[in-house]
Amino acid sequence: MLSRADRPTIRMMPENAQPEPGPPDAKQPSGSGAPASAPLVWTVIATYQAEPWLERCLDSCRQSSVPTRVVIIDNGSSDRSVEIAREFEATCFPQERNLGFGVANNLGLHHAREHGAEWVLLLNQDAFLGEETLAQMLDVASRHPEVGVFSPLHRDAGGAELDGPFATTLGQTNPELFHDLESGSLRDVYEVPFVNAAVWLMRREALEKVGGFDPLFFLYGEDDDWCLRAARLGVKLGVVPSAEAIHARGGESGSRDKMRQVTARANRIYLRHVLSVKRPDSPMWRSWLGAAWETLSLGSRLLLRGRFDEASARFRGFFRALGRAGKISRHRRTSARPGPHWIF
Repeated sequence: MLSRADRPTIRMMPENAQPEPGPPDAKQPSGSGAPASAPLVWTVIATYQAEPWLERCLDSCRQSSVPTRVVIIDNGSSDRSVEIAREFEATCFPQERNLGFGVANNLGLHHAREHGAEWVLLLNQDAFLGEETLAQMLDVASRHPEVGVFSPLHRDAGGAELDGPFATTLGQTNPELFHDLESGSLRDVYEVPFVNAAVWLMRREALEKVGGFDPLFFLYGEDDDWCLRAARLGVKLGVVPSAEAIHARGGESGSRDKMRQVTARANRIYLRHVLSVKRPDSPMWRSWLGAAWETLSLGSRLLLRGRFDEASARFRGFFRALGRAGKISRHRRTSARPGPHWIF
């Protein structure tokens, strides 16, 4: 249970004040080619300044052979994101400020859960489904009840190659899949310890057991944490090689000014410390001691070498985590228990 301080200030009234979307054959972002017995799938999209990608994203949902109802949580965008959502008649909950990727998705998960979703598809604003992506994953899921979360292969923006970070992660966690892709002898699904949350098809049972994203993570790290929690609770993740989606990775730029680079590096260090402290397989005091020693030793060496920006990022990341030690401790205890945590 969240304390009052942990709960975000949220708006859950759709801006367009439309009634709840009708059945899947109504005009909304859903396909029409699936059989009447298709399971109820809700797609959750957290948006922020999504105008360059959202129309294509929602159109891919509309073209899906499996109908999917769409709910959008918009994090205070100043562009046309909400207007585009309204044009596609998606259920949209505009927020007055940016709540972060994880919290916004949690609001969407809550809405889907309250409206009877059997499956929830988490879809990035810059990710696009193929017409059969959902159908292929659901088909595999029907034969693999032991897997709780399914991901398609992620293609890059051009669609010809695997998405780089996705391929790198797979190469480290399940090289067998790469070998089988080359040989053409593929299994239905390949179990992985982690796959990024750009396109996650989640069983309702997995959602009820693991919960939503931990609000400690504003952007990045939330899916790493979720996968670690899932593994501890016996929920498996799998990649379905017959299904594909495009992840355009919009908004990720390598050209940043120095201050933004330092801030981004400090955030990565903060995320690493939080993930380390939340792990239940090591005493919390030991994790904090290791983090402090690493910060002091490496930070000092960086200062002596005149690498002040890197040293600043290291110290900022550590002290940001230390300043939230009480909250991290509470969330560590919550994470150890099964339940629909943080689905507001």
